[in-house]
Amino acid sequence: MNIHVQSRDDPGVPGPDAVAGQLGVDRAEIVRCETLSERHGHRIWRIHLRDTAYVLKWFPDPESALTEVAGYQLLQELGVPTLAVHGMDSQAILMEDLASSERWRLATEEDVWSRDTGRALGSWYQRLHCNGSRFLSNAQQRPTFLTRESDCLNPTTVLNLGDLLGLGDRPVWRLAA
Repeated sequence: MNIHVQSRDDPGVPGPDAVAGQLGVDRAEIVRCETLSERHGHRIWRIHLRDTAYVLKWFPDPESALTEVAGYQLLQELGVPTLAVHGMDSQAILMEDLASSERWRLATEEDVWSRDTGRALGSWYQRLHCNGSRFLSNAQQRPTFLTRESDCLNPTTVLNLGDLLGLGDRPVWRLAA
């Protein structure tokens, strides 16, 4: 018996079993689907199969999915380790579930204090930056999905941020803008 959870708020959101099926999962193998997150219009589901589980991220349209989908594709092309991706299209990514992974696990508080964790993260970031820098130096044009978070800063957004934080009346916000 297949059980799935459909969005309570938006009947236009496809069922996770349907999306997983589009990404190559045999729907007959799905035992249960659970919603992990329903925020910003996208969904994150855990898809339980008889012998494993996946995490499925779905976005309402290709534009909202672009950064994540294209980002995973680029990381894979650059040889930067990520969770295993088992399926992908313009609106969804089916990936390894940390809760049932044989290779990875969720971090613990002890990991924060471990030198081995620091070394592993440092090694990953070196690979990311070396491979990414090499890619950008050889690329004809930077992919449009690669934006800088600071690109959205301008005098209006800085002043609005000050207001949102309840600090807009302080002179430093006008100076920063």
